Amino acid sequence: MEEKSRATGKLRVVIPGIVLLIGVIIGLYYGINYWLYNVKHVVTDDARIKGRMVSVAPTVSGVVKVLHVEEGVLVKMGEPLLELDDTDYRLQLQEAEAQAEMMQRRLQEAKKEYDLHGKQAAGQIARAEAELAARRSGLAQERTALTLDQEQMRNQIAEAEAAFKQVTSSEKETEGQLRVTMSNWKRVRALFADGIVATESRDQAQEEVGQAQARLEMARERVAQQRVP
Repeated sequence: MEEKSRATGKLRVVIPGIVLLIGVIIGLYYGINYWLYNVKHVVTDDARIKGRMVSVAPTVSGVVKVLHVEEGVLVKMGEPLLELDDTDYRLQLQEAEAQAEMMQRRLQEAKKEYDLHGKQAAGQIARAEAELAARRSGLAQERTALTLDQEQMRNQIAEAEAAFKQVTSSEKETEGQLRVTMSNWKRVRALFADGIVATESRDQAQEEVGQAQARLEMARERVAQQRVP
């Protein structure tokens, strides 16, 4: 009976210890799990997550034709995400190419017209230069002819002046000769009246006066012809 009581007493001591040990083990298990969970997870009523957000903005607008990725899928740099319908852009490209071709044709036509006008202008300039050269040559010839005419005129004037001086000098000389013959005739006539000289001497003196008068008339006529206007 005593042994049974002792066994019962031991059980009363051991069982609570075992229960306590199991409780401690269970507590440690859940405590460690809770600690590990708290290390990997954060729980809060007002939380904000920090992360890198990259916005993707298209440079052109259009209708999506093919989508190559899905939401949440990891993509690499340079990897196409989607394809747009390029029908409108192809039409715009064709229209732009047509306008560029039309502008190219207009540019070529304008260049041809410019070259044509340039050639015409060059021809007109060449003709104008040739005409100017011809006029200059004609003007030079006219100047040369005018110079020659002026030189000839000066020579003619100089010759006329020389001839006029000569005939004027001859006129004066003839007038002097006439005065001498007149004085000689008066002297001979007085001598003839006094009977000093013969009739032949008187007649000769009178004839010399007539000759001197004739030479004077001829000299005056030459002076009148050679007189400068």
